[in-house]
Amino acid sequence: MTVFTHGDQIQDIKSFICSNTNLRAFVRNCGRRCFVIDNLKQDPEQVIQLLDKIDEMVSDNCGEYYTNEMLQEAERAIVKEKERILKVNEEQRKREMEALERKHQGEELEKMKK
Repeated sequence: MTVFTHGDQIQDIKSFICSNTNLRAFVRNCGRRCFVIDNLKQDPEQVIQLLDKIDEMVSDNCGEYYTNEMLQEAERAIVKEKERILKVNEEQRKREMEALERKHQGEELEKMKK
């Protein structure tokens, strides 16, 4: 479950989530379960509702906090994210190397002209 604080600053949670691709993926990986806490309310009912939702989730998982399937899915998501980050870093490194090579070639041409 994803818990959002400062709910008083979020007008529409669905729009807020949909406006950010990474956040949308994160919420999806958390089973699309969300809870919004309004920090301006001093009402303990919010906490009670949150604890009830947590109890309901644990009950749905046969008394376990995580099912094996949930753990495996989380591990797959972690591996996938690591691979994505490595790919992005590799692409960035490759672009930087190509830029350095172009710069070096340009400097060599300038030396040859002199």
